[in-house]
Amino acid sequence: MNRVQKFRESQLLGKAELARRSGVSESTIDRVEAGHGCRMETKRKILFALGLSLQESTKLFQRPRKNGSQTKTGAEGHSLPATGRARGAQPR
Repeated sequence: MNRVQKFRESQLLGKAELARRSGVSESTIDRVEAGHGCRMETKRKILFALGLSLQESTKLFQRPRKNGSQTKTGAEGHSLPATGRARGAQPR
């Protein structure tokens, strides 16, 4: 159980209600609670829907890494190299 799910449940909110309040889909809430990455805008919407400020974001989300070896998360939640292309993918 991740921090978003714990915080949501501590406020006695269902996934559907958090999705409605934050203006994102319920499947997005599912992905975030499963530990997949999401856009900064999505994080902001979830924070505000739970009554938190941007300064309190570390209560729910980890800070981004500062080293150059960060990976991005693809649409299916698979890790992509920092180039943004899947491993072995040919450039267009």
